[in-house]
Amino acid sequence: MKAVYLLLPLLLFSFSFVSYAQLGEQAGQPFFNVSLGSSQTFNYTILNSGSAPIGYQVILPTLNTIPHNATPTVIVTPMNGTLAPNSQQRISVTVFMPGSDKPYLKWQGVLQVVETATVSNATSGMGATLRAGVAKIVTIESAPPKPLPLIDYVLIIVVVLVAVIIIAYLLVARRNARIAAAAARKRAVAKRVKARIKKAPARKARRRAARKTAARKRRRTRR
Repeated sequence: MKAVYLLLPLLLFSFSFVSYAQLGEQAGQPFFNVSLGSSQTFNYTILNSGSAPIGYQVILPTLNTIPHNATPTVIVTPMNGTLAPNSQQRISVTVFMPGSDKPYLKWQGVLQVVETATVSNATSGMGATLRAGVAKIVTIESAPPKPLPLIDYVLIIVVVLVAVIIIAYLLVARRNARIAAAAARKRAVAKRVKARIKKAPARKARRRAARKTAARKRRRTRR
């Protein structure tokens, strides 16, 4: 792996030499410090300083593997196209960092944008593809998850407060319902007791009348 990185400067020099001052790029190497479970995008521009259109194609970097860890996903848009003479095209490189990785890991690879053109091969009669282009060393580092922004904390607090208020309201409502039910039962018992007390004199009067009637019947029977 060290040998590959020692050859990177030579690779960059060779790409810029064979491009014949046509397919070029803005300076700067993409560096990504991506929080676990999130993504980051780097934009740079390729240039056609020549007088003819250039077809181009992006070759994604092959990242070094780290044992027991997932490799970040690199997505580039656009992956290919045609540059008009004296024009430029922005290339967007997005890195997605797996949430299962550990922080402070590092990956590197070479992102290539190559020139493509099909020419006729006079000896074989077959087509051949000529490639020249530019390359960038992509460096990716994993970072700890970002802390939630203040607005997220505020939303969480609001949601928790609303939940607490709802739960408290339900508990109070349930308690009040129990109290109201107990009071209703007490009122019903008191009402039945009052009804019995109110009916007691009438029952006593009926009993006295019944006893008097029975006593008269006994006296008549004796005569």
